Formats: sequence, C-alpha cells, structure tokens
Amino acid sequence: MLKRLLFAAALALTCPPSAAVADDASSLLVGSVRDQTGRPIRAEVVALTQKGRVAGSDRSAADGTFAIALGAAAASLTVSCAHCAPLRVTLRGDEPLALIVTRYLALDQRGPDERDLQALPYPDAGDAAGLGRFVIPIAAGARIASLSDRGLERGRGLVLDEGTPIYDPATGEGALFAYPERALGAIRAIPAARAFTYGSYAGGGAFALDRFEESPTTNAVYDNAGPSMALALAGRFGGLLPALARSRDDDGVERRRADLGWTSAFAGGTLRADAGLAAQHPDDLAIAEDRSRELAGFSYATAARRSRTFLGGSAYLDRGNFLLRPGGAVWGSRSSSLEADARVEHPAPIELDFGGSLRSAGGMFSVGSTARAAHYTSTLGYLEASHSGAVSYDAGIAISRLSIAPGNYGGQSATSTALLPAASLAAELGGGFGIRLGGSTSLRAPTLLELPMASETEAYSLERGNLLEATLSYDDSRRFGVETTAYRQQLTGLGGRTLSGVGFGLAWQVAPRLSVRAWTLHDASNENGTNLLLAPYSVLTGPSLERDVVWASYEARGGLRADAILHHGTLPGSIGTNLDADVLIPLAPALGLAIGSAQRSTVRRSYLGLRVHGS
Repeated sequence: MLKRLLFAAALALTCPPSAAVADDASSLLVGSVRDQTGRPIRAEVVALTQKGRVAGSDRSAADGTFAIALGAAAASLTVSCAHCAPLRVTLRGDEPLALIVTRYLALDQRGPDERDLQALPYPDAGDAAGLGRFVIPIAAGARIASLSDRGLERGRGLVLDEGTPIYDPATGEGALFAYPERALGAIRAIPAARAFTYGSYAGGGAFALDRFEESPTTNAVYDNAGPSMALALAGRFGGLLPALARSRDDDGVERRRADLGWTSAFAGGTLRADAGLAAQHPDDLAIAEDRSRELAGFSYATAARRSRTFLGGSAYLDRGNFLLRPGGAVWGSRSSSLEADARVEHPAPIELDFGGSLRSAGGMFSVGSTARAAHYTSTLGYLEASHSGAVSYDAGIAISRLSIAPGNYGGQSATSTALLPAASLAAELGGGFGIRLGGSTSLRAPTLLELPMASETEAYSLERGNLLEATLSYDDSRRFGVETTAYRQQLTGLGGRTLSGVGFGLAWQVAPRLSVRAWTLHDASNENGTNLLLAPYSVLTGPSLERDVVWASYEARGGLRADAILHHGTLPGSIGTNLDADVLIPLAPALGLAIGSAQRSTVRRSYLGLRVHGS
C-alpha cells in the first residue's frame, strides 16, 4: 500500500491543477499508456461510472503516465489517441494500470522501422531505405550508392553512420557499403530543409543509419533466404552494446562489420560512446572496390528545468582501392574527418535553440601515378526559433565558414563564408486538413574532382542550393492520411541545375493488421552547365525522373507476416514495373521460414530459406 501511495503522489505532481483536488491518494486513478511496441503514448484517458457518466479524465504525459482525480466511483476507462484503435478497460481493483493501445504504425512512419527491416525482402540497407516516402535510392553497379530526399542535391544526401556524418571530399559518396545485409537496425530520414544545421552535403537530406534500434535489445538474425547469406548479432549487456554482422552477396562481395557501444548515466545526463570497424572485399571474379572504415563517436545529453543540452564528437577514416585483376591498384581513395558539435534547446511556447560544429576533413585519391589531395576546415553556427500549435513555424539561420587547402597540386588556399537561412510555416485548416510552406538553403563543398586544377591562383566555388516547397495534407487522426507536395530547388556554383517536382503519398490502416503505404514522385530537371560530378550521377541530369511505390503489409496473430511491394521507376536498377514479396512463417519463437522474390535491375531472385531471430 505504501508503494502505491508514493506512486500516486508522484504522478499527482505532474498533473494539472484540476487533477489535484482530491483529498487523498485513494481518489486518484493512476497508470501509464503505451503502444504495442512499448513506447509511451500521449492519450486522453476518461474514467466512467457504472452508468456511463464521466467520473474524471486526464491526458497522459510524455512518459505515458496519467493520474485521474475521481469525482465518483469508476467502473471502466476509455483511452483514445491519434492513430490508435479505441480501447475500453473494465476496472478491477485500484492498482496502478498498465494500458496497452494498438497504434496504427503506418500512419506515424515515413519509412520502414526496425520491425520492417527484419521482415522485408530487401536485405540491403539502401534498398530498404528506398521505401521511405519520397526517398530516391541511386544505384551504382550492383548496389545502392547514395540516398536523396526527392532527388535533391543531384541525388545525394548526407549519411550519418552511428551518428558520425560521412563527409567524403575524395569521392562525395555516402558509403553505404559499411552495412552488411540485415545489419541495419534503424534508419531516420532528416529532410533537406534542415540542411542549415549541418552546413554542407545535406541539401539532399540526411539519413541517420544505426546498427542498434532506438531501444536496444539483444537481437540475432541469421538469414540464408536466397543465394546470399547474412548474419547479424546485436546485444545489450548492462551498459555495453556489442554488434557483429557479416554477409556475402551473390555477386561475390563480402561485407563485415563490428561495433561496440557503451552508455551510462553521467552528471545528470546520458553519456554514449561508439566505435566501429567495417570492410568490403570482393572475390577474384567480383567487380567492386576493396573498402574499409573505422569510426568513433561520443554523445552526451542532459535535461534541466529550462534547457536541454546535447554535446557530441566523431571521427572516421575511409580507405578504398579498386584492383584490376591481374595487376595492381589502379584507383585509390582516402578520406577522414574529425568533428565536434553542440546544441542547446530552450523549451517554451517559442522555443529557442542554438548550436554549431567544428570540422576538419581531408581527402586523397590516386589514379596510377597521378594523385590529388586537399584539406577542408569548416566552422558552423546557427540559431533557430520554433513554435508548435494550430499555427506552427520554424525559422533558422546559420553562418558557415569553409577553408580549403590544396595538397600536392597547383591552386591556392581559399576561404568562403555563407549565410544559410531557412523558414517554414504550417497551419491547421480544420477538418483534418493542413498546409505547410517552406524555403531553405544549403551548400556543398567541392570534391577533389571539382577543385580547380590550374596552377594559377584560382579560387574554388561552393554549390549553393535554394529550395522552395509547399505541402497540403489530410489526416483523419485514425486510419488514413494523405499529402501532396510541390517543390523547386535551384543549384548554382559548381554547375547550374534546377529541379522541379511534385509528389503524392498516403498511409491507410485498412484493418488493424493490414496497412497500405504508397507514394509517387515526378521530377523534371533543367541543366544549365556540365561538371565532372555529373558523370557518375548522369541519371539525374535528364529531363525527368519518376518513382512509384505501393507497399502492403499484413501481420497476423502468432507472428505470420506478409509484405508485397509494387514499384516503378525510371532510375537504373528500377526500370519498369516490378512486384516483390516476402512471407515470413513462424516455425518456433525464434525461427521463421521465409519465402519470397525480389528484383534488382534485370535480375530477379526467388528464395526459400530460414531466418533466425531472437531477442
């Protein structure tokens, strides 16, 4: 009884004054609301009498807890929240309640979550990420090389590997090679409008890839479905987060990765450190690079009554070479970066945030006896103001200072300073309709291929981007939501380009266990100049680009799951219309039989195999 009284008293402190009028703790009904994944939910909780009259109500807090001051004896509870199935619970006793609601996940997601990543017929991280709404995957040869928000920034976005931004001045690639098949635990897409917080490379959006789920648990996946094999292990042992992954693609490329994370409470906050090693190695018949990556990073987050503080640092080193067999290395590359960043948030009706970063990066590539190298130094600071409500806005401005010092070839060191403003306005129009208008800017430093090659004093150019976008949406707060968007991005500096496009997306929870997500995107580009950069990404220099995705998912009781994905596109690797599907049949609590078929480029692969998954 004492424990119950203490719990009720603690919850009462977080309730509005109307919930604290009770004379004693026995008149409080306390508990928490979570969804089927275990995440806390903001919900309206109403207590009803035996005759159906309201005895009290409360809205659960951010951590899911609630405390209802009862005006009469309560017989039942109703729980309602956005994108949730309604829940009614009959009360039996006065113990604290743990309420589990069924949340329609498809309406809250713009891309696959950790559960989807384990079940989809796409073991490769790039293919799976390409299911996210308006995400364009760009293939180079047999696998995805880069990801982009709507094809912006010539089809390239910034990749964050375990929180480490991979700025690659040698080749400019996002380097998705570092994730073996089935190794991706979570992916989060950050829109291009947030590019001002990064300062460079994020004009095509940013994509945070992680080996660990948002709430790490012990997990093991062995997948031999198809001609390739994948093994991924991730665990949580106290504060340690070890992970191993290995896969061998059917084209003879082996990829390996090892990570070790550590998290602990520290000085009133949470301290996290990560280190990782990744490598890609082709066999004698494969056409791919030998590549390796070493990375390390740390982060610290703490919350006070009036502010939240985030501090971080990261470093990485990438190496690559391409062997012409028989013979030696005919292409070699190397890039590295050391970065420190900070952000302070001041929650309020008008939230004020500020942050910045310091980065030192270098790149080198060689072709035969020819080699080039350069060193990049970047300083960024930004200020942001935002407000949430029926009318919401977000406005920010950054100042970025970038210096480039050429290495072993002609050209001069030079420094550029750029202002990066961004602003958006969103309003609820009533009846579930909403509108959002936004404008933002971005910049990208030149890669080694784009730096001036003349020996005279020739300064470098930045690529500057200006993005205008508008979105109209409808959400019934239950099972259905749609949006349509129009946008225009203009790039100048390293080669002019204007990209205009429209997109349409929807999410529909047809039934509690059946969901449909779909989107279509149409781009039209106008090139005003040519550049060496455009050669490997010539797919986005033509007159138009189209990608259409329809993804249906069914999850039955007992663990049976079926996914069907219809996709069409004009990108290499996705030309034409294809249907991919996968059925996962549980054989035991940690063992499933996978049957499916998926197509990459002109090659279709059907498979029947086992998937071992434990947690």
